[in-house]
Amino acid sequence: MFDKRAFKMYEERFCDKEWLTYVKDTPRAKHIIYKANLICQNIFLFDDPLDMECCYIPHYFKDIDWVFTPNGDDEWIYMLNRQGFMVELSQAFLLTGEQKYIQKWKKLVFDWIEKVGIKDKSNHTAWRIIDTGIRCRNWVTSLLLFQHLAPLSEVEEQQIKYSLESQIKDIFANSRKKHILSNWGVLGVTGILAVDLLYPNILAKEERGWAWKQFEEQLRIQFYRDGYHWEQSPLYQFEVLMSSATIMMHYDYLERETPFSIRERLLNGVQASYYLEDLSGKLLALHDSDPVDIRIERDCLNAVFSTDEAVRTDEYLLYVGMKFKHNQVDSEKKSLYSGEASGNIIYKNPEKGVFYSLHNGRHGSGHGHAALGNFSFSLGGTPVIVDPGRGTYTESPIRNYLKSEYAHNVIILDGHPTTVPKGSWEYERVGNPVAQSVYEDDEVQVSEVVYAGKTSEYTNACFRRIVLFFKESFYVVILDIVDAIGVHMASRSFQLHPSVEVTEEGESLNIF
Repeated sequence: MFDKRAFKMYEERFCDKEWLTYVKDTPRAKHIIYKANLICQNIFLFDDPLDMECCYIPHYFKDIDWVFTPNGDDEWIYMLNRQGFMVELSQAFLLTGEQKYIQKWKKLVFDWIEKVGIKDKSNHTAWRIIDTGIRCRNWVTSLLLFQHLAPLSEVEEQQIKYSLESQIKDIFANSRKKHILSNWGVLGVTGILAVDLLYPNILAKEERGWAWKQFEEQLRIQFYRDGYHWEQSPLYQFEVLMSSATIMMHYDYLERETPFSIRERLLNGVQASYYLEDLSGKLLALHDSDPVDIRIERDCLNAVFSTDEAVRTDEYLLYVGMKFKHNQVDSEKKSLYSGEASGNIIYKNPEKGVFYSLHNGRHGSGHGHAALGNFSFSLGGTPVIVDPGRGTYTESPIRNYLKSEYAHNVIILDGHPTTVPKGSWEYERVGNPVAQSVYEDDEVQVSEVVYAGKTSEYTNACFRRIVLFFKESFYVVILDIVDAIGVHMASRSFQLHPSVEVTEEGESLNIF
């Protein structure tokens, strides 16, 4: 059975007396209620910044089919079964007091249990361990928010407990050694830890020990010493940070200790996330990431991890509650991030309105794109030279193109790319990052990256890209040097933001 005292403590500490005052009129609160009302009509819309493939086209079910995709993309099924809308329903209930949201929550949970709650060959798309872990965490989070105010019956509690037990058993059964390196591993194991927090009698002692040991090892091994996640995708850095922050938050609210300090383990990664948000509040669209608004998520991280960075609005309190109300005044941030381990150089200067990134890291598993030497640039908060981002996970010509060097701001020698993706998740060949350096004074900031590849004759080639940013004039100079035996033709691609206008002037191009 649920620990009723724990639920009471959680809800009272989360909402406090002032929570509604801070959040009820915020744009995100209104959007949560809007989406919750859609869910009450069986209309599903996936537009959260951390949805791993957003779908802004709503879909209506007369009768929900948990393994149906309306657009032919299985990612839609994965989004449906992660059930982030369960948290939105509980938030809408707290914001309005309307019972219809809890009734819909129960209807959806028990519909899922009835239709796909027992795993078989026909419903395997509802049971990947990454989605199961996220679903477990969403069920637990939403229960913690509303159970004290709108308690379930004993029969309902038992059904949910049995389902959660079977779900985490499936995560255990399908965990693989490779998940120690993968965001899949973190998102799966945090689902186990969330359920264990709610039902501490489900796991055996050795199972609990394994889960915590796995979690600690994942967080230790997946981040470079410069705070960058090794898969090189800013989106997945946030996925890992936010799922871990949720576990840390739940344990703090219930005054329970974790076997290791999640804050100490991840603070470096949280601080590095400052450089993954551009000056317009968008996520750096490098590798499998899209330029979504990430400001609220970063505010959540700053609050839960008690950083020295101020929050921007009160909307983060919708997710972390009053215990983590963050009153920190902004400390001065370094403008230059030089990720010597990860191979990422990022210059972020809000005062000058300048943001640029230069990538010289390893490919970062299947989430990496062919982006050695990739450069992006924003001025005055307006994107100029951009990355096209992830776009889609569907195995298709579009996915293949967006991962290729032709879709990035790089050097290509003899039409023979240095790194060549093979489908969505593999590579035919990859370049090798060699070195990078940075220099900065009052007048100029200079970044240089060096990486190795092959010519079309498969002889060695050395690529150097030097970026000079002149701080007063805002000039950017890009010098590209290729050393290779023989005669070759080098070309450069630059992807411009759709708002940028280009005109020809003699042999020059003017960008406005």
